[in-house]
Amino acid sequence: MKEGLCWSRACGDDDVGLGGGAPLGTTPGWISRCFKRLRVHGLIKRVGKTYKYYLSDLGRRVVLTSLKLREMVIIPTLATA
Repeated sequence: MKEGLCWSRACGDDDVGLGGGAPLGTTPGWISRCFKRLRVHGLIKRVGKTYKYYLSDLGRRVVLTSLKLREMVIIPTLATA
């Protein structure tokens, strides 16, 4: 298997993180801590008593700002370097 990600359950490799959907080396505990940090900072919210999450208004603004920053500053800077 190539290094990196395997997003399909059809890849058939057992050395992938969480059943073929997570980056290599991730554990359920690590993912839980990431969700907890995002929740504490108000970037995501939980849907009722389910395992589903959605972006809060603040989270949506942070994602859009970071994408714009990458597009307008980081990529052009790397291209000229």
